[in-house]
Amino acid sequence: MVTSLKHKLKQSRCKIFIDCPEDLSIYSFPGSFAQIYSNLILNSIIHGFEEWDGKREIYIDIELQDQTLIIDYRDTGKGIPANISERIFEPFVTSKRGSGGSGLGTHIVYNIVNQLFKGDIQYIPSTSGVHFKLSIPYKNA
Repeated sequence: MVTSLKHKLKQSRCKIFIDCPEDLSIYSFPGSFAQIYSNLILNSIIHGFEEWDGKREIYIDIELQDQTLIIDYRDTGKGIPANISERIFEPFVTSKRGSGGSGLGTHIVYNIVNQLFKGDIQYIPSTSGVHFKLSIPYKNA
């Protein structure tokens, strides 16, 4: 996924750091995982790093806890404005209204995690950047 977004990452001067056990394998829906990562990363680039003079880093930490896959996603951008943070997973919520933002990115992620994977996603308020924690029941290959 990171390779397919390489051009956008380079344009945005953003670095991604991924921490995931090399021996972790999963039997699941690869296209849906690609959609999750694509939406989160593009949201960071478009909403978090646009007109941002601070660090431009994304951290994705993946670990297996018992029978749950934990994906911890954080960036160092502007964060989510307080006026939309409580509604971040609702459809059509965006800080780019009128500028091309559809407001469906996090809504799609929420639906994939909750409905398809039967998991949970939480937005964790932070003083800097954005922070999401995904918990997905684990099925190994």
